[in-house]
Amino acid sequence: MKNNIRDNSCSFVVKTASLANKKSVRGFTLTELLVAIGLLAAVMASSTMIFHYSIEAHRTAMATAQVMHSLRAVTDQLNIQLAGLRKDGWLSVGSGDLSFFTVGDFQSNFRDDIRSNIAWIYFGPANDANDPNNLLLDIKLVTPNHNSTDCLMKSFADYQANADDLLASGRPHYNPDDPYNLLAQRVTDLEIYWTDGSIVSNKIQWEKTIKHWKPSDTDWPKALKFTFTIHDSKGIFKEGKTFEHIVYIGN
Repeated sequence: MKNNIRDNSCSFVVKTASLANKKSVRGFTLTELLVAIGLLAAVMASSTMIFHYSIEAHRTAMATAQVMHSLRAVTDQLNIQLAGLRKDGWLSVGSGDLSFFTVGDFQSNFRDDIRSNIAWIYFGPANDANDPNNLLLDIKLVTPNHNSTDCLMKSFADYQANADDLLASGRPHYNPDDPYNLLAQRVTDLEIYWTDGSIVSNKIQWEKTIKHWKPSDTDWPKALKFTFTIHDSKGIFKEGKTFEHIVYIGN
């Protein structure tokens, strides 16, 4: 009898402990699940926004670098070529283009044996109806008796006397298969201003009229101002980036 009572007591203790263990193991409540899901959604949304902004920042940085590369190419060449401007030659400011004689160390792009220290420079858009936004720096070497695509057959003295053929030659073409005269791409709204140094109300007076200066002229401009817009290849900057560059020619 006593043994039965003892066995029942042990069984009751075991069952009670088992029930206590079962009560201590429970799942998440609905409120806890909703809070967890909400926190997870917030973290994922934040991560997505950060990733998006990182991608946009990278694309903007790449577009800026591309635009600045083109800007440096344009301004560096303007500074270099105009530094050697021959005022005993010709200077022509057209409708969005510029032509002039300059000095330097020039070599033909087509023949290694042809060099010259005088060249006729064209700076402006290409004569290309399909893509007029290619900006050219077309250099024609003054090399009498040398026949090449980028050479002029007459002497500088001949052009000093008469440069009508150069002034009437128009804009050069751009050949994508041989882009030797390409300076920059996706350049629009090029405008060229000149000034004789006149100042009105403490402001320099800039002119945008088409004009040619010949060797005997005494009113050559003191400076040239260029404004233009450069676009990136991906269209990140919808309106492009507009710049202004001034080159002082001096007296």
